[in-house]
Amino acid sequence: MRIGIGIAQGLALGAELPMIGVSTLATMAQGAWRKTGATRVLAAIDARMGEVYWAEYQRDEQGVWHGEETEAVLKPDAVAERLAQLSGRMGHRRHRMAGVAGSGESERTDLKQRRN
Repeated sequence: MRIGIGIAQGLALGAELPMIGVSTLATMAQGAWRKTGATRVLAAIDARMGEVYWAEYQRDEQGVWHGEETEAVLKPDAVAERLAQLSGRMGHRRHRMAGVAGSGESERTDLKQRRN
């Protein structure tokens, strides 16, 4: 991955073109919206060593995703706590939400057990 990014940066520099970084979690949020129409997305990926990359995104009316500041590396307990907080905050508001998870089946299973 780093080699590919380095090559892309070199090509962009040589061609005097800008490069921007896009979070994998934000990309997952966009994919979830395309599949489900959800405007609120919880994205999570296995970070290895018993941790999870996590973010909560909200899509505005212009189609721009917000939530980069929520990106974090958390232990499954902390993710379960955040999910509980979100459940309380959501109340009865009508937002379509999709939970997104990449790799990390063991962390997701562990998280489900902690929520129950």
